[in-house]
Amino acid sequence: METRVGGRRRVRKRDFTKLDKLIRAAFYWTPDARASLAIYLRVQGWTVIECPSEADIAIAIDSQPQDIVVSGDSDMLIYATVHTIWRPISRGKYLVYDLPKVLSHLGISRLALTVLGIVCKNDYTSNLTRMGLSTNIKILKSLEEMKDPAAGVEPVTEANVETMVKRYLAHPEVVRRNPAATHFEAA
Repeated sequence: METRVGGRRRVRKRDFTKLDKLIRAAFYWTPDARASLAIYLRVQGWTVIECPSEADIAIAIDSQPQDIVVSGDSDMLIYATVHTIWRPISRGKYLVYDLPKVLSHLGISRLALTVLGIVCKNDYTSNLTRMGLSTNIKILKSLEEMKDPAAGVEPVTEANVETMVKRYLAHPEVVRRNPAATHFEAA
């Protein structure tokens, strides 16, 4: 790439793709290197939590309602313990996802937001074919409208989430777009 730029030749997309691949390879940490860093940080007095996969679950378990989670991963809000996310965008700026404002803007409950995070594309699974975010929000709103208002707000429990996911999968729109019921696997 340096030769191309120095020679005032056009830089192509494949040049950037190759550069990206090389940079990613340069910053890959082996499991041994990660373990060494964890040991060093513990010796220095840091609390280190090692996760077998993504750190989302460990962060969510430790998160308290008043905590702010800094993450590029906005789907952290699907966890019941996370209430505020600061998402870095560029040049030291952040997008702030405040749970009450997000719920108000989307017009759904906390439980529906958790289910939305499960049925939409996320870090663990893809969404159903032709079932994008807007469609899923409309379906979840319709499911909430069918509830008995006297029942009150349903807490985010494993049983309530499972029940709502089942209701979502049985919704006529979901059944119509996914007749074989084979394109969804709960993570």
